[in-house]
Amino acid sequence: MTQDSSTSPATGVENATSQDHDAFPNLFWETATMAVSCILVFILADLRRLARGGHLKDSDNSDVLTMPIRADSIPRIWQNNREILKREIRSDEYDTLQYLVDRWLIEHVDDTELSGAECHVVGDEKASSECVYAIYTNAARKHIAVAFRGSVTPKDWFQDAKSAFCDVKNPLYGLSGFEDSQQPELLPLHLGFSDYLYGNRRLAISLPELPLQQKIEELPKPPTLPKPSVPFSLEKEEVNGEDTPSATRSNKDEAKKTKIETILDEISSLYETRPGYKLYLTGHSLGGALAQITSLEAAVRFSVKEKKPPVTCITLGNPKAGGQTFRRVVQSLEGRGYLRLLGVHRQDDLVPLIPDWLCSCAVVKTFCHSGMQMKLKGKSRYTIKYLGLEKNTFLREMREKWRHLRLILPCMHKMKTRHFYKSYLDDLVARKNALEAVTLNEYYELEVFRAGLHVSHS
Repeated sequence: MTQDSSTSPATGVENATSQDHDAFPNLFWETATMAVSCILVFILADLRRLARGGHLKDSDNSDVLTMPIRADSIPRIWQNNREILKREIRSDEYDTLQYLVDRWLIEHVDDTELSGAECHVVGDEKASSECVYAIYTNAARKHIAVAFRGSVTPKDWFQDAKSAFCDVKNPLYGLSGFEDSQQPELLPLHLGFSDYLYGNRRLAISLPELPLQQKIEELPKPPTLPKPSVPFSLEKEEVNGEDTPSATRSNKDEAKKTKIETILDEISSLYETRPGYKLYLTGHSLGGALAQITSLEAAVRFSVKEKKPPVTCITLGNPKAGGQTFRRVVQSLEGRGYLRLLGVHRQDDLVPLIPDWLCSCAVVKTFCHSGMQMKLKGKSRYTIKYLGLEKNTFLREMREKWRHLRLILPCMHKMKTRHFYKSYLDDLVARKNALEAVTLNEYYELEVFRAGLHVSHS
């Protein structure tokens, strides 16, 4: 499959043959690089946790806590502290991370791509109660990558289990250029995942529209208050040389930025000195669902409003982040060339089937995946499908779930291995030759056109 020099309908960028490799690499490079980024955030979080306690050797404590962290320094820090890490990290996790360091970092330590990669942000200050993520830049490939960590802490598992819908504001609602897609005001998302990203502002309540005069007349009249007997200041007061807030201070929780706003602002600051860079988001398991939600907001802010290159989200073994409404909003961005979203799922992995993977049906409000899905089958086979083209019926959906059930139930004792991020990376390596021969853009050109979703950039 080859690409001509016209503008790509799926990405809105020039696809001249000489530019295509630089614009968007082959599918193996994109998926494998994102898989490594997913695992790298685990390594950084473990190293930084030990460094805060001063447990690493010599200057490694300050090296891993000082930003930016050069990617080619991570193998050195890891190797210097192998004995410490063996004691402090679970054996299965240590073996996997050591494999990554040996196979993917040490072998490429002199590679120009690795030597030009840096980690600028690690969001792990409250790792036990908030999601953990890292933001990298790659000077060789000219991209920014945001990687979310999967489930590690009890709070992570609790958030996974909160599989109800809650509403957040749809970033496309009322946006110029999307009127024809009839965007809803509210966007139902997985409660646990949206709680991590939006916090207390995750619920967006829409009130019926009333004429302004009617609204004013219906406001309750304020009660008459007695005059204060002592002077009352709206400003901060000084007590014993320290500033203390007055009684009218605004609520700190309302003024505080949400996690997703913080991440988008951090990306924006990196864009200021890297205007031509592309943005990738990735994550494994829980991290993949967080990446998909964040990619929607990022595509609206950077690709739609600031006219930057399309946002790409590639996730591994992620659960479902939203329902049909989320899928339609993603399709609106995909069809206009602002977002590319690919979920990589092993056929024998249970996690991509949840939540409501067995007892739900198509006639009620259910969770579903969005964008492109790469399904890894057996030792070397894979399929790529654009989701949402066929209208699911109750019987078709139940047959699909029963087929997965028969495949998974006899081997429940292997679920951890099948879901592990190393298993995904190994599966991608096993398909390297086939994936190097194609690009994600090529699949989008076929599938998005077939869906009739494409609207050219204005």
